Amino acid sequence: MDSLKAVLTTAAAVALTLVVAVAVTNALQSANPVVKSIALAVAGESKAKAETPLSVVKYGVYYVYEGGGWALSAAPSAVSTPKLYAVGFGNCPADISGLYGRAYAPGSNVVHVTGCSIVVPSIAKEDGAVAITHYLPMCVSGTDFRTETVEQYFTYKGVRFRVRLVIIRC
Repeated sequence: MDSLKAVLTTAAAVALTLVVAVAVTNALQSANPVVKSIALAVAGESKAKAETPLSVVKYGVYYVYEGGGWALSAAPSAVSTPKLYAVGFGNCPADISGLYGRAYAPGSNVVHVTGCSIVVPSIAKEDGAVAITHYLPMCVSGTDFRTETVEQYFTYKGVRFRVRLVIIRC
């Protein structure tokens, strides 16, 4: 009888653990649409609002030219952009090295990971210049996100750039 009681107690504990795990997972998935919508709005240079404060993380990155193309990197090279910024919203990792090694086009430069959405700089060839858009948050958390844009053409390391800086106010 004691072994039956132990089995039933263990089964009840396992069932309760599964119920809690499902509830937590559902809560996290419910929170993700808010983080995603904020990141997509910022990438589209629109306003966005969250009901609760979201953490905002700034990442310094570069685009480097290697092997005939541009790729996102943590460090500059002989032919690279000046320092650019990516921005993460939500519960973001300290390291985004998994995003390095490829170019992100305008309109497809938002990456979603569990609990975090990261807007990375976009790069494209445009009118004989390399067109880059990057993002700079002016806060470490916020609920009311507004953007303003500054744009400039210049030549750096022999390459003509058009750089758009999207400043994020919170």
